[in-house]
Amino acid sequence: MRSRVLIARDAERAGELVRLLEAEGLEAIAEPVTRTVFLTPDDVPALEAFDWLIFTSANGVRGFGNVFKANVLPPGLRIAVVGPGTAEESSKCLRNPDYVARQNDAGSLARELLEEDPELPRRAVLWPCAAKTSPDLDAALRNVGADVIAWPVYATESIPNLELSEQLVKLWPWGVALFAAPSAVVAFAQAWPAPWNFPCVAIGQVTAEALTKEGAKSVRVSNSPRAVDLRDAVLETLHLRENNEFKP
Repeated sequence: MRSRVLIARDAERAGELVRLLEAEGLEAIAEPVTRTVFLTPDDVPALEAFDWLIFTSANGVRGFGNVFKANVLPPGLRIAVVGPGTAEESSKCLRNPDYVARQNDAGSLARELLEEDPELPRRAVLWPCAAKTSPDLDAALRNVGADVIAWPVYATESIPNLELSEQLVKLWPWGVALFAAPSAVVAFAQAWPAPWNFPCVAIGQVTAEALTKEGAKSVRVSNSPRAVDLRDAVLETLHLRENNEFKP
């Protein structure tokens, strides 16, 4: 029987990872644990008032694109993004970003932008984001003096506990579970409470911290959110489990 990998993400966003894992002889199943709801904001900002447009998720790009089209972007408005998926979405929906963070977290983006643009403390920044989002980017940019407007354009909702738990029961067992966001961790834990007798892979450190908080005992953090690095993290985790080095 092939080892099964549960990916707590929708099939569209997990498609490349599923293909890579199946090429390794694994059974990879993408099961969404949250739903994205795009908002219709009443307060639409004047883009001409901003110097930087910052995206920390592909959904932020999509939500922004539901209100603004690429041809209305002022020529002087620069775009910065976190992660290759967000960069790809920006290129598809708007235009190529002017800056892609070297490190894949919001706090690092703020520090890197200050290196890229020494005038950042005097800049105005628009951040299309989730309705409930980490304050790390906001705080980091404000700490260097930038004027930041967080503009919620989407919300992440957990799939109802009973609905999700019934689906997870059908998929059980799996050898490792992969999580791509703290919200996915919370939604999963509500439907499938710890303790968990399987190891987890986290897309980044913030997601890993959420897993630890929910009671996960074995968490490996991927080197990056790229599908190839996620695949490698899953393979390494399965190797440890198969060699009895995983202790639930």
